[in-house]
Amino acid sequence: MAEREQVQKTVDKDSAASAPQPAPAQTNELALVEMQRDPTPVRFAAPIDADTLVDVLVAGQLSPRTRLAYASDLAELLGVLEAWNLTLPDVTRDHLHAYRAWLAGEPVAGLTHKDKPAAPATVSRKVSVCRQLFAEALDRAMIPSNPAARLRGFSVSQDSTTLGLSRTQAKELLDTIETRTLLGLRDKAMLSLMIRTGLRRMDVIGATLGKLGERDGHRVLTMRSKGNKERTVKIPVEVARHMEAWRAGVQAFREESASTPLFCGLVKKGRGKDALYNVIAEGQKPLSEKAIWKLVARRVKQAGISAHITPHSTRHTFITLALDGGAPLHKVQVAAGHADPRTTERYWRTKENLDDNAVDYVRL
Repeated sequence: MAEREQVQKTVDKDSAASAPQPAPAQTNELALVEMQRDPTPVRFAAPIDADTLVDVLVAGQLSPRTRLAYASDLAELLGVLEAWNLTLPDVTRDHLHAYRAWLAGEPVAGLTHKDKPAAPATVSRKVSVCRQLFAEALDRAMIPSNPAARLRGFSVSQDSTTLGLSRTQAKELLDTIETRTLLGLRDKAMLSLMIRTGLRRMDVIGATLGKLGERDGHRVLTMRSKGNKERTVKIPVEVARHMEAWRAGVQAFREESASTPLFCGLVKKGRGKDALYNVIAEGQKPLSEKAIWKLVARRVKQAGISAHITPHSTRHTFITLALDGGAPLHKVQVAAGHADPRTTERYWRTKENLDDNAVDYVRL
């Protein structure tokens, strides 16, 4: 039980609050096997805490953000087993099929019904964590066989549901940002960078001045991105100008070093119509994920764009505009940092464009 409690502490309060609790029995077509009620806690072959267990499961190859997601998934799975009073050796394939169905929103005996089913991609990730846990348990001789060996997630749609900006909308969004204040200088530089290069918001948060440089006569930004991959991002000339304007404006308020965040947090001073003209930089504090979400929402609304646009929408925008502009798929794949070109294609919102369709190129 101590191991479960330690794992649970790795998740934030929201995840903890959503952990499954015992509930009155509800069943569906999934005829669950009789739940075994052995209160014996899960015991590992050697003492192991939550952090060590996560390290084992991810083999130290994933980003801190992904590690947190895996820790949350692991805590949820152990919470389900606890709600069913099951130890690892008790778990059968039927239990895991029921767990997968519960993740997808189906009512399952002994678990609180999920108000919001997990997306197929999320279910697949959680199932992957489940497989890793039981594979590790088998290697440690904690279970006689692996009930998760053939457990699979759900197929994921080849088309992403995230909305992106059209070329006109992207231009309007950037054009409506005034650059007479530090706030405007920062937001224009950051959104220009995201739209023109497809950087993820975590890339923006982690970017520092020490990662800026030149290569082959081009301004570049080097970084470790998703999957702990190091890559070089080319910065277009006009984006570099916006970034230099922001950097020049903020220099009076902070000391710069290689570890200084490229885009720092800001604090407003004053009230009313003059508030935005009295913004000072905190200097060494990067923007948070929440701050970037709010920034994008505010600027989209200011531009009069009614579509639901998120920080990730800027990445969709980059990929779609690059492909629509004639960039080869493999070049866009490299620029986006995707390991598989099929992932890049999922972001291409206008691939079925009827104004420029494959049938138009066939002439008899």
